[in-house]
Amino acid sequence: MKVIFIYPNIVNFARQQGLYHMGIGYLSSVLKRDGHKVSLLNIYKKIDREMLIENVITQKPDLIAFSATSHMFPFVKQFCTWLLGEGLKFRSICGGVHATLAPQEVLETEGIDMVCIGEGELALTELCGRLERGKDISDLKNIWIKTNGDIKKNPIAPLLEDLDSLPFPDREIFYLHELVHESSGRLPMLASRGCPYNCTYCCNHALKSIYPNKGRFTRYRSVENVVYEIKEVLSRYPIFKSVLFHDDILFLNKIWSRNFINLYKQEVGIPFSCNIRPEIVDEEIASLLKEGGCFRICIGIESGNDHMRQQILRRRISTEQIRRASLLCRSKGIEVYTFNIVGIPFEKPRDILETIKLNSEISSDSFQVSIFYPYRGTELFNISEREGFLTDRRVDDYLTDSMLHLNTLYRSQVLMFRRYFVLFVRLYSVIGRLPKDYCNISTAILDYFLTKPIVATFLNVAYTLMKIIYRRFLQNSFL
Repeated sequence: MKVIFIYPNIVNFARQQGLYHMGIGYLSSVLKRDGHKVSLLNIYKKIDREMLIENVITQKPDLIAFSATSHMFPFVKQFCTWLLGEGLKFRSICGGVHATLAPQEVLETEGIDMVCIGEGELALTELCGRLERGKDISDLKNIWIKTNGDIKKNPIAPLLEDLDSLPFPDREIFYLHELVHESSGRLPMLASRGCPYNCTYCCNHALKSIYPNKGRFTRYRSVENVVYEIKEVLSRYPIFKSVLFHDDILFLNKIWSRNFINLYKQEVGIPFSCNIRPEIVDEEIASLLKEGGCFRICIGIESGNDHMRQQILRRRISTEQIRRASLLCRSKGIEVYTFNIVGIPFEKPRDILETIKLNSEISSDSFQVSIFYPYRGTELFNISEREGFLTDRRVDDYLTDSMLHLNTLYRSQVLMFRRYFVLFVRLYSVIGRLPKDYCNISTAILDYFLTKPIVATFLNVAYTLMKIIYRRFLQNSFL
């Protein structure tokens, strides 16, 4: 069979061709292992109708497989409309996190025949095998099928527990040299799947609820399997100078962690970065990270306010644990990268200032600052819907706008804090070095002004003007 993946991969903060999709990589590798032909239309910038149709006609696929996040799913709807408008007859399936969390909505899209819910390697290979042999597909686990308006909702298969049984993800299907991380010499990797925590804004608690063996949601590949994949990729692509582990939390199991570091430093030995929970960082973990060559840890602060973090986001992490983990890692020479969210339901301007001040206090080296997005199926989506916070505003990413209307925070303030977050962190850092009395007075003055809506309006106008000047004058001077 011939399968074409169509993947909207539009990353507004980069000029490269988006991000590598580990899920598509795995799906492609298992399909190729079974003898199927696979291609990819990686849509990293807005595409016109003619180009999309030309690609599909040229490929002549037996199956179109869409994959999309919640942000990107409106593009999938548009693509289906274009293909149907051209009179093309095609069989299609849609998978990914959004399809798993909102399968009914996805199947209501004209042009999508099936939805794959949850992990798709076994389901998709079985589907393609049956289609190729002309067999019945109506009872396939993990797949909902639409026939004449009726939906057959098949049950969900147990999670795949032996991750080593999968072939390594296909990287050739992407143009690696032009992707965001790869073009900078960083190799994206996954050593595990799943997260044991239940943060209200994250899809993990919604995903694990669908599986019959949900207690096995967090699974690790063997140390040998992970290291062997890294070595294989490095031998084929010498462009990589570091490894970027995308696992939700890499070092949950200390025995696995010790074994991994021992083998990694012997067999690989290049720097790496990873995500980690602050409360699991102790002296031993920090030392292991340093010993293995970790140059950066990524921790989720999300909110500097204890109530927002622990009660609203349900991240059972204290401010003291964040301070301690950051101090331990920085004492080993490891950079600290933080994840932060603004525009959370019930959040106030002073709560965001606490997030900024905490980043200043721990001397964060770099940041990701996201605007809260209510992902369907999550607890915080349900709360936002119940409280009437949701709007019909279309938001294509988590960096440029909010789709909520909050009664505690103006939209203009959300945008201001997102746009000037790093500057504000640096300002509070400078103020923190002043003598105590001057520091207290300066902090109070800055707090006062940054919580005023008129200041947010002024700074947003200034931001817009700076962008216009850059695009029209400075950028053109380098052409």
